[in-house]
Amino acid sequence: MSRTRDQAYLVGEQYKNADNLRARIDLHERFSSNKEVFARWLFDQIIAPPEAKVLELGTGPAHFWRKNSERIPQGWQITLSDLSPGMLEEAKKVGSSLMADFDYKLIDAQTIPFADAHFDLVIANHMLYHVPDLDKAIAEIRRVLKPGGKLYAATNGQDHMKELDQFILEHLKPKLDSEQPFELLQGLSFRLENGKETLQKQFDNVELYPFDDHLEVTEAEPFLAYIYSMNRLQSIVLDQALLAKVMQEAKVALDQKLELGPIYVTKSTGLFAAF
Repeated sequence: MSRTRDQAYLVGEQYKNADNLRARIDLHERFSSNKEVFARWLFDQIIAPPEAKVLELGTGPAHFWRKNSERIPQGWQITLSDLSPGMLEEAKKVGSSLMADFDYKLIDAQTIPFADAHFDLVIANHMLYHVPDLDKAIAEIRRVLKPGGKLYAATNGQDHMKELDQFILEHLKPKLDSEQPFELLQGLSFRLENGKETLQKQFDNVELYPFDDHLEVTEAEPFLAYIYSMNRLQSIVLDQALLAKVMQEAKVALDQKLELGPIYVTKSTGLFAAF
């Protein structure tokens, strides 16, 4: 199984806290060409009644709600959930400072512990590709949604951040002795190219809203921090001295590229609405 869908790895390493996710969010917030905040754009697409029961799967550090704190309808009863206890604790810290009705629950999307037809709205942003049994998770989401309820699920496309994968394959993978495979961004189980077909197994109507953007990176350190956050290199590379040497060489290579101008990084991102 790919580590992207390995729940033990995701909870125990990749998402045991918000540090890795923050490194990735930082790169996007600092170097995106589209200055519209992605989380606020996502909120703009949501159509839901002013009085609604809302479930977010994979809430992480509640970044979506923090970025939209003043826009949350007072009539929404919101359950923030995550598979990771560490992430849910981060969400609680954020949620306690926001004026909204939040509940918190550890949830595996494959077995959602709520009754049928309980929610008006389910949000699952950039998380469905982490679920081992995707069809089961989508069936569970359909089950807990009320008739007329909606699922909103953001994900990436096949070419998303492909330049980072190319850099890993060229500058890191050949030089590092790793017991585990490097995590690349391509090949997600739920992506823009197949999301509609996947969701149509449970939902009659599926719409895709693309988000037009790319990165223009002007500093080496955030680029490398993103790669480091994906792969937890300190835990998968045995020779730490070699790792330090290779990362320094990678920084030199990036600095040389940056002398020619910003590094262009493709972004392929969008939001599915299913109902």
